[in-house]
Amino acid sequence: MVRWLIRVLVQAAALGLVALLLPGWLTLSGAGEAILAIVLVSLASVLVRPLLFLLRILTLPLSCLTLGLFSLALSFGANVLILWVVDRLLRGMTIHGAWPLMGIALLLGVSGTVVGILTAPLRRH
Repeated sequence: MVRWLIRVLVQAAALGLVALLLPGWLTLSGAGEAILAIVLVSLASVLVRPLLFLLRILTLPLSCLTLGLFSLALSFGANVLILWVVDRLLRGMTIHGAWPLMGIALLLGVSGTVVGILTAPLRRH
């Protein structure tokens, strides 16, 4: 629970930084909207994870042929789709175009990975 809370706060801060530094990419109505967006992304990821696992099994030969790059692209595509759905659901968050959507999805994926690595010691307790 602590790891999830840390991840939500760090990713909400990353989303807020994108909105602050790149206003042409993302518009947020406030910090609460960023936190709500990340919570919705987390919940949607939990719901999509079994389907993504099934797709990874079905596309295992293609993933082996591309040395795992297809699996990475599949995860990225799922993140883009989830972020697009959250963008459509929230009125206080607007992503301005497809390229910013992909950039934000990449940023959230990287920040989630970094937080996961840094909070790995908390998993053992």
